[in-house]
Amino acid sequence: MFSPLKKEDFKFIEFLKKKKKIVSWENVLSGRALSLWYEFFTKKKILPEEVVTLALENEKFAKKCIRKCLELFGRKAGEMALCILPTKGIYLSGGLTQGLIEFFRKKSYVNTFLRGYFSVNKKFNYLLNQFPIGIILHSNPVLLGCLSFLRNQL
Repeated sequence: MFSPLKKEDFKFIEFLKKKKKIVSWENVLSGRALSLWYEFFTKKKILPEEVVTLALENEKFAKKCIRKCLELFGRKAGEMALCILPTKGIYLSGGLTQGLIEFFRKKSYVNTFLRGYFSVNKKFNYLLNQFPIGIILHSNPVLLGCLSFLRNQL
């Protein structure tokens, strides 16, 4: 379950409740969440792809949605890292990652992700700093994993 940390997050939860949506990470951090954040900021309903397009065109609220999702993405990655201690690294993948790939190429957006990542628990930043973070660019990484497994079995 998603736990808000900022005033804006609490207001977003109230927005979700009014829309009869479950307060979950899925409704706060996903492609669908991009649309919900945009509606929260503007009162307009648009598709996630449109939010991304508008952000790339420099539209203020769309950029705010992208930054919010990247901050929360970083926070969730940091939480998971502290749970499993991924000494070999953290690899971001999935539809949201693919949809935001252009933003991961821009330093200011990467910094937003990292602010979220290192906001989890300041006492453990030294530990979080030890885990490399990468992005899986392949569209079907599961198939690559299966292929690798099969090759190792032969």
